[in-house]
Amino acid sequence: MASKGPVSAKLWVYDVGFGDCLLLELEYAATTRFVLFDFGTKGLPPRASAGHMKQIGAAIGKKLSGGELAAVVATHRHRDHVSSFELIPGLAPRTVVQPWVDQPSAKHDWTGPGRGVQLRAVRDPLGFMPATLRAAQSSSQHALAVLGEGHSLAAAAKNNSANPRALAFLKKLCPPSRHDYVWAGGRAKNLERALPGVQIRVLGPPTVKQVATLLRAPRRSARDTAEHWLWLAGLTDEATFWRRAELAMASSAAARQGQGRALFPRAPSRRTVPPEVRWLVERMGRERRDAASALVQAVDSALNNTSVILLLTIGKTRLLFSGDAEVEAWRWALEEAPNHRQTRAAVRETDLYKVGHHGSWNATPHATLWPVFGKTGGPRRSGRMVSVLSTKPGTHPNVPAAALEKELKQSTKHYCTRARRPAGQHCVEVPIRLRK
Repeated sequence: MASKGPVSAKLWVYDVGFGDCLLLELEYAATTRFVLFDFGTKGLPPRASAGHMKQIGAAIGKKLSGGELAAVVATHRHRDHVSSFELIPGLAPRTVVQPWVDQPSAKHDWTGPGRGVQLRAVRDPLGFMPATLRAAQSSSQHALAVLGEGHSLAAAAKNNSANPRALAFLKKLCPPSRHDYVWAGGRAKNLERALPGVQIRVLGPPTVKQVATLLRAPRRSARDTAEHWLWLAGLTDEATFWRRAELAMASSAAARQGQGRALFPRAPSRRTVPPEVRWLVERMGRERRDAASALVQAVDSALNNTSVILLLTIGKTRLLFSGDAEVEAWRWALEEAPNHRQTRAAVRETDLYKVGHHGSWNATPHATLWPVFGKTGGPRRSGRMVSVLSTKPGTHPNVPAAALEKELKQSTKHYCTRARRPAGQHCVEVPIRLRK
């Protein structure tokens, strides 16, 4: 009896600059089915024309005409992942997969689906609750005004801003009953029906209820320093990082509430700053910019950690798509979740890994995720893991991380959107060997 699963597969990785767009092609005996992972950018490739994304949208539409679009997976709401779906003509997926935080009917204080710890005083350590996400995105837009367009984090601040048009477009792509809003340990039932013969594990994002077990005070250890490919002072200490983020959020909210009104409206004002206090004004400005920078980074991490993480198994071949998930989401999946041992065993057999967050220092955590991969090694290693990286240097500070990229090139069969291609070719073709 013939297998009902795919008989061959390949991955098309489109060069959108700093963003993600991956099209998984699964050929069945009688048809071809596609899964589109993300489509957006926050920085076009070098020398790309203004119509670059529209050209890619047309190319994807042409390719989809040769089969059926089983699913659109919008891993999370960052603009460089969801802003361009409307450029694909005739986009009509059977199902749309999004993180649980994007469920339209979610109440502002929702802590997520499924069972979990009941919180008396709700704390939202990863910034996942709908109201928290909305406030964070709004504050990030304010931080952009503080930092200015020339700041190194300006692109990240813009990317964090709310994008209601894209979310509304995704909502209308198929009937509500065919949307999967997924979470760690849950099921993507519509996706399972759309991809017969493919086993689907949802590894992320976690819910607030799930990570409630992680609310103990973080401890600094040697492992924390070794966790990231790029050590940044103050950011590897999670307690310090989140304390800075909370202070930044509070100061930004206070500034927004003031709406530009003078603090002491009746006090005399001067157009020039007296020499004896210029040092104070300069320092206050520096502190304000530092707070805005910390806020942008905190919001960026919060949104990244809402990423859908899917592990697809076809026969014995395993494909790991992680969006932009960062170390906190990986720690839940691989170390804290009730089924983390089974998850580690499954991830160990990964054959293809879509590199998280465009090669950032904390999305492929050095001590949490990287050692779990069991198929890394030199060029002579048989069946070594394939890694796929979509990135553009210079858009986000220290992305891609040089140490991670070097390791990917040495220890995996590496594909990157920066690789040279024939003129006019917008994508990299990644062959996938299916093992029965």
